[in-house]
Amino acid sequence: MNRLSKSRFIALAVSGLIGASGCGGGGGGGGSTGTGQLTSGVITGFGSVYVDGIEFETNQSSFSLDDGPGSEDDLEVGMVVTVKGTVDQNGTTGTATHIEYDDELEGIVLSTGIGTDGTGTMDIMGQIVNIGPTTIFESDVPGITGIEQIVAGNVVEVSGYSSGDGTAFATRIEVKLASHAGEEIEVKGIIHNLTASTFGIGGLTVNFSTAMLEDIPGGVLVEGLYVEVKSTQGMNASGQLVASKVELEDDGDMDLDGDDGEDVKLNGIITAELSETVFEIDGQTVIIVADTEFEHGSIVDLAEGVLVKVEGRFNVDDALIAEEIELEEERDIEMEGTLEAVNGTGASGTVTLFGQTIIINSMTILVDDQDEDGLLPVHFFGLDDLAAGDFVELDAFRDSVSGNLVAAKLERDDHSDDVASLEGPVEDIPDGNTLVIAGVTVDVSGVGMPPVSVGDEVEVDGDYDVGTMIFTATAIEVDEEGD
Repeated sequence: MNRLSKSRFIALAVSGLIGASGCGGGGGGGGSTGTGQLTSGVITGFGSVYVDGIEFETNQSSFSLDDGPGSEDDLEVGMVVTVKGTVDQNGTTGTATHIEYDDELEGIVLSTGIGTDGTGTMDIMGQIVNIGPTTIFESDVPGITGIEQIVAGNVVEVSGYSSGDGTAFATRIEVKLASHAGEEIEVKGIIHNLTASTFGIGGLTVNFSTAMLEDIPGGVLVEGLYVEVKSTQGMNASGQLVASKVELEDDGDMDLDGDDGEDVKLNGIITAELSETVFEIDGQTVIIVADTEFEHGSIVDLAEGVLVKVEGRFNVDDALIAEEIELEEERDIEMEGTLEAVNGTGASGTVTLFGQTIIINSMTILVDDQDEDGLLPVHFFGLDDLAAGDFVELDAFRDSVSGNLVAAKLERDDHSDDVASLEGPVEDIPDGNTLVIAGVTVDVSGVGMPPVSVGDEVEVDGDYDVGTMIFTATAIEVDEEGD
């Protein structure tokens, strides 16, 4: 994907989402004069296309997919895309003239470390890919219905953010093939350990002895060059990726190009910590200075994998001097159950689950995975497609300012066994038989009160009674480490 070059506004958004209903081409509005802008971020919903909290009208937009022609139907929630177009003065609507998608990695899984909750890490051709609770999953291979079912040998496509040196954070992962059989696979990264015939990208050794070099300056590879490697042969007996082509990626480095003093807004996942005051987002260097302001945290909360929003200015070395850093609110609440009410349209409104009103906004991921009894998941999925009685899985947080519950991700799923579950920090312990989690009163008399204190992370399974507004626990587990 092309990095943004000398634009007055730069945005690389990662988690968060936006959902809307209908097909592409709607929305956009605003009625104000738009300014030219490049926006690179995650697709969080449709009905136009939502990227980085902006609803882009797509009536006049062209599309490209992996360097070839495409359409809006090819786009999926979780893909990192670049949008060319204009953004209205309200900052929330705009018009796209071109939308481009290019995956971060498509390759062979070497090993997996995914837990039953679908999170963890995966080694994909020497690149350690981090899978989080809001990573979008899809599979083209029958029998693989969850991230935890991916095994060594599968071919997967990853969209997300990378440090360039072997660590990536997936916003979307899709299983393409059960095994590699000569199809083109690819990996991007920074060259290290260069010899006459091999080099490294992360933990992968690339054999380029028979590869075509494309757009490489002077036709000579050098250490530190940012490249994309393509292969049809795959891995050889020595565990090396046999390259068919090595081509220059962007300008050969991962930094954004900007003018000294230029304003920057950068949203993304921290992909590398270089020191206590220097970190990277997708290869872009960010420097913390004495007067950098923090919101929802402090410098000690910065770490690889943390989502941040940074505002600041470029210096002469194209590093971003941070004026303000906002950390994401901790998404520590998970709810699975049958919706009691839905209010609103598109990406704006609320849902009611376990008697609690949960806000859906432009940063909420909305995904439809309902496919039982011949149903097909809705591609352009929004609140309009939801109804009371739908079974959903919610990742949420309690807003530190308003105290409201806000959904980071809502996924409609098949009813399966309809087991309701609730996980989050204990907010109150009214008596020896009752806990309050995410505002929900939980009766634990049937399973017994475990040793627990306010603030501890607790997961309960059971049944919710709409009439009494009581969640009766049939199983309970305390996360003593709080993670």
